[in-house]
Amino acid sequence: MLVGLIGIGIGLIISVAVFAVWEFIEYLFNRFSIKEYQFASGGFLTSLIIILIILIYKYMLWNNCLVRIKGENMNDLYKRLIESVVENDNKSAKKLVKCILESETAQCNKYFVQRMQNKLNTPTMNLLEIPTNLQGMFALEDVSISFNEKRFAVTEEENNIVKQIMDIYNTNEQLKEYGIQYLNSLLLHGASGCGKTMLGRYIAYKVGLPFGYLNFTKLISSYLGTTGKNISEVFKYVQEHKCVLMLDEIDAIGLSRGTKNDVGELNRVCINLMQEFDTFDSGNILIGATNRVNDLDEALTRRFSRKFEVKYPTFEIRKMIAKNYLDTIPNAIYTENSLSQFANKTDKESCAAITNRLVNGIVKCLVDKKDIDLNNI
Repeated sequence: MLVGLIGIGIGLIISVAVFAVWEFIEYLFNRFSIKEYQFASGGFLTSLIIILIILIYKYMLWNNCLVRIKGENMNDLYKRLIESVVENDNKSAKKLVKCILESETAQCNKYFVQRMQNKLNTPTMNLLEIPTNLQGMFALEDVSISFNEKRFAVTEEENNIVKQIMDIYNTNEQLKEYGIQYLNSLLLHGASGCGKTMLGRYIAYKVGLPFGYLNFTKLISSYLGTTGKNISEVFKYVQEHKCVLMLDEIDAIGLSRGTKNDVGELNRVCINLMQEFDTFDSGNILIGATNRVNDLDEALTRRFSRKFEVKYPTFEIRKMIAKNYLDTIPNAIYTENSLSQFANKTDKESCAAITNRLVNGIVKCLVDKKDIDLNNI
C-alpha cells in the first residue's frame, strides 16, 4: 500500500512537470498561431498523465526496490530472524535467511541474492554439532539449507526410488501402530563418482531430515576391536537423532565371508553391523553405498529393502546438469547448441567429474576475466 502511494505521488509530480512543459509548448503554438496542434491539449494530456501514473506504480511494485520507511510494519520473517540471532540459534537463523532470499523478487537485488544463496548452499557451512567421540568418522549435515536443488539433475528412475522411500517414511507411524518393524533402507551401487552420495543427500532433503554420513574406510581402526564399538556409538547417536544415515563404502567391512579376502575380525564387525540393522528405528532411513555390490555378503545385502543402480548420466542428463548449474550463476551464457556440445564431450564422465569440469571452467573464466560462457568451459 505504501509503495503504491509513493508511486502515485511521484507520478503526480512528473505529471505536473509534463503539464507545465505542454502548456509552454501550447503557448508557443498560440503565439505563432499554430492552431492545428491545439486539439491535443485536452484529452491527450489527461490520458498521458493517467498512463504515466499507472506505469510508475506498476514499475515500483514489480521492482520493489524502495527502502523500508520508518514506521512500516516489520515482516514476520525478519522478526523471527532477529529472535534467532538474539537467542544464538544459528540453525534457525540460516533457514530464515534462506526463506528471505527465496522470497526476494526485487530485480535490483537479483545478483546479491544469487551470490548469498550460493554461499549458503555450501555443505561445510551447514554441518551440525556431534559428540567429540564421533568426530572424524561421522558427519551430520543440515541439507535443508545446504542442498541446492536447482543444481541437481535427477532421472525418472531416481525420482521413482526416492518416492518409494518417502512413501514408506510417511507411513512409519501406521506401521508402528500395527506392530510392524520395517527397515526403510536402500542399497545404492554403481561406479565411483556417479552420484550415490548426492542422491542420498537429495533423499534427506526431500524428506526433511538431516543427512548423516559415515565412511567405513575412515571408521575402521587399526585396532579392529574398536571398529565394532565405533559402529555401535554411531548407531546409538542416530537412534536419538533422527536422520537419513548413509553408510558409504560399505564393502570395506561387508565383503562375502569364506572368500580368499576373508578377514576374521572384519567378519565379526560385519555381523555387528547387521545386528545394528535389525534394531534400527524405522523412523530413520538407512542408505548403503558401494561400487562392489557383487562382492558384498549376501546376508548384508538382504537387509536392504531396496537396491538401485546409479548409472553414468545420459546425454540429456549431462545437458541438464550443465544448464541447471549455469542457471544459478549470474550472467552465465549458454545456448542449446553449446549444451549439446558440452554433453557430447563429457560422454562416459561421472556426475562428479562433470560438476568439477563446470566449476573449474567457471573459475578459469573469472581468473581470465572472461564471460562465463559454456563455450569457454
